[in-house]
Amino acid sequence: MPRLSTVAFRVRNQNPYLSWYMHSTQTKHVYDILHYLPEHPTRILEIGCGMGTTTDVLAYEVKPRAGHVDALDPAPQTYVCPLEHYVQSREKFYPLPYNLGDHQHCVSTRNPTSVTFHNTDAIQFLDDDANKDKKWDLAVLWHSVFYFESLDVLKATLVKLKGKVKRVLIVEYALRPTLKYAMAHLFATMLRGAVGEMRQKKGLDTQGHLTCMVTPDKIKKTLNAAGWKLEKEADVIPDEELIDGDCETTWALGDAFQKELDELGEGGTSSKKEEALRALKNATLAELVADDRRKISR
Repeated sequence: MPRLSTVAFRVRNQNPYLSWYMHSTQTKHVYDILHYLPEHPTRILEIGCGMGTTTDVLAYEVKPRAGHVDALDPAPQTYVCPLEHYVQSREKFYPLPYNLGDHQHCVSTRNPTSVTFHNTDAIQFLDDDANKDKKWDLAVLWHSVFYFESLDVLKATLVKLKGKVKRVLIVEYALRPTLKYAMAHLFATMLRGAVGEMRQKKGLDTQGHLTCMVTPDKIKKTLNAAGWKLEKEADVIPDEELIDGDCETTWALGDAFQKELDELGEGGTSSKKEEALRALKNATLAELVADDRRKISR
């Protein structure tokens, strides 16, 4: 496996869209977790790939073995994720935020034979006749479980994967902060999850919202119900430079998110629920320690 500094340097010099700082910390986080794999996969199915940050590292992992990554995400190509807004607001080195299509195109350009992006969800992809005979060594759900429509959809996806992949790797937040500074991240995630669920119930747009925020125990029970056996489990504490927590907190406290929260009251949301959400937002703000923002992912 190449040294991390080599991978990070490669990303810095070949990716015009994402900041060097964000991509290098994300890359390290991905490699830290990939070390838990029992063997080196050749064919990977990534479910919920987003803009392709993890896809890029997975492609680098399989490339020496002439491997391939099929990366799936149903979000529109014009979607701009909170992390992109965060990077733009912090660094201001390009005039407009780049969207999902821009990022995926960049990853595809660097990995023309190792990556194929598919604008679809896993169930539709696996049901397609063109993919009925395909098999993969590994399915990866990298911080994508929270964005599933429901636990039932997650279970249906895992059932579909039986016989198509050898193993499933799920990486998701444990909702258990390891440092005091991470409480702000936990509260922000809970706030986003509560708002996402309420918007879903009211039939409002949930693009980019957390609509299936579940604990590790729930995920394990869903895996078991889908016929999978747990082989290995580990808690991975990210490097304090990882900016996910800062991004989540910044987004949850921002004007755009406040507008989406306010929309919930227009259809008669009970005052108790509204007050609970605002209390959660206040708790996020109260826990945020400005001098230790980089530690809140932990």
